[in-house]
Amino acid sequence: YRTVLIGNLPQDVDYNKLLGKVRGGDIISATLCDTTKFRGCVAQMSALVVFINSDSARAYVQFANKHEICFGSQRALIQLVKTPTYPLSEPAKIRINKGQTRYLVIQKGHNELSLSKIDRTINAGMNRYRADAIDRFWKDENGNVRIRFASIGAASMAYWRLSTNPNYSRDKLKFEPEPCGRSFSDLLPAPTGRRVCDFVDMKVNYDNEDDEDDEDKREDVEMGDAPQLVEKPKKEKVEPEVDEDGFTKVVGRRKK
Repeated sequence: YRTVLIGNLPQDVDYNKLLGKVRGGDIISATLCDTTKFRGCVAQMSALVVFINSDSARAYVQFANKHEICFGSQRALIQLVKTPTYPLSEPAKIRINKGQTRYLVIQKGHNELSLSKIDRTINAGMNRYRADAIDRFWKDENGNVRIRFASIGAASMAYWRLSTNPNYSRDKLKFEPEPCGRSFSDLLPAPTGRRVCDFVDMKVNYDNEDDEDDEDKREDVEMGDAPQLVEKPKKEKVEPEVDEDGFTKVVGRRKK
């Protein structure tokens, strides 16, 4: 059981938005399905995501049951497809064992070719993978062209098309790790409500750490070596005076 059904998706969802909310394990493919016309189906759009490992598929569904995964204002309905997933084909196993993923990079060196020319080279003869549309296609700040497909099969076919084209060299093509294999923490909401002064307080504390360390490094003084405390002088007790008539005089009382 390696296939996950993601329902209640907005009408404008694409592969980039869809797979940006899938984490926990490498996937084989993703397919968007228009289920708006299905009788009794409350979802606008649905998607089928096939993981490489069944444990990853179950872990993703369990995570989705504990944490809301939303597309805009719509909460996705995510469940494991109860029908067993068809076993991996031998070509698919070979691709995975070679380290092929959905994520293909054309390293800098082909910058003279535009994205439109690369797109035409990739799509030539790829009619069988037209349903596996490109997830994302862009040029990064270093001049590398990065392409994320909706399936490993489409990425593998694109790799073959580029590597056999005289305008490209195979050593400039490489596969990047699967983005969906990253941690579930990518899907958790960022912490909010933190005050700016929290960062200021932390900086002040760090700046004072050296002073605290210096105090800890000071040697303890033995009590026997410490100076004696200065004792407060004791007042002498004044003995009462007796006059000639035998009466006791009042001593120390101040006249008002």
